[in-house]
Amino acid sequence: MEALALSHLLLFFITTFCVIFVGWKIDQSIKKNRTTLVRLLVTIPHTVTHKSQISQAGEVQQSAEIYKRLGELGIPFTLELAVHTVGEEINFYIISPAHTTKNVARLIQTLHPTSSVQLADDYELWSSETNPENDHLAIGYLTQAKPYCIPLKTAKMGHLEPFSPILRHLSNMAAIGQGGAIQWVVKPANKHLLSDIGGHLQKFKNGEYHPSRHIHERFILTPGTIKLLEEKSASPLFAVNCRIIMTTGASGKAGLALAKMAEHFETISTTDEQHNHFKFITPKRHDEVLQSFINYDFEPIEEMILTAEELATYFHFPGPIITTPKVRK
Repeated sequence: MEALALSHLLLFFITTFCVIFVGWKIDQSIKKNRTTLVRLLVTIPHTVTHKSQISQAGEVQQSAEIYKRLGELGIPFTLELAVHTVGEEINFYIISPAHTTKNVARLIQTLHPTSSVQLADDYELWSSETNPENDHLAIGYLTQAKPYCIPLKTAKMGHLEPFSPILRHLSNMAAIGQGGAIQWVVKPANKHLLSDIGGHLQKFKNGEYHPSRHIHERFILTPGTIKLLEEKSASPLFAVNCRIIMTTGASGKAGLALAKMAEHFETISTTDEQHNHFKFITPKRHDEVLQSFINYDFEPIEEMILTAEELATYFHFPGPIITTPKVRK
């Protein structure tokens, strides 16, 4: 009887261990699936004739709608525009956690019915001979020049289309040896930001004015400008990092190529004192920024706070209106 009892007890412990071990493996698999990032290549042919795509503003709003819905689902994502070190095509990617890729692909194809959203391999942006110390690789990131509450001018505010010139800039890269990428790491912003902005706006309406990190000192308060602030505070907000990297082969002029792209971003976003604009930061040590670029890490020091419309104005998926050469269609 004692032997039988011991065998039952041993069987109980083995069964319990197996159940715990299997549960642990499943939990580890789920965690890995949630932290593993998957890259999707997005292509949209010129033949699209959907009514909402007959204008540039329509293209911007479609991408803005994608970003809003991803935010509502709580899905962090990375947008990437890249010219590989071999090849001239401008490639559009979206990167998200592995367990979200089906939802991301379905969402894009719902708003762009003829689009192709496929799993993509990693790509080479620089060759093994690339030496950062010899100006073969240069990297930096964008920040907002003014407090985040001040909005960027967006496509829906007028005939502003800054994205096509960015694509034309990338289309001038050589087929072999040169590479470049613009990476937007995006996640839903802290929900407290909306209440912070709302509280400050209410003080304005009550006739109170106090210096704030939300408003810069040269911002002129008028009914029109307060409306701009209200529009931004009413929109879903995203915490965003934007990194730009340029690589060159034998020429070793990556720094010059990066400076031209940085100047372009600063220039196209500058309008007036009542709007924000981009400021480009070149780090003294680019190792950490490069590592963040490779890993799609979100870095608080690089944080910008943007609406979906602001983000889509400066990065949107290419519909039929985009006629820039070398965009992968």
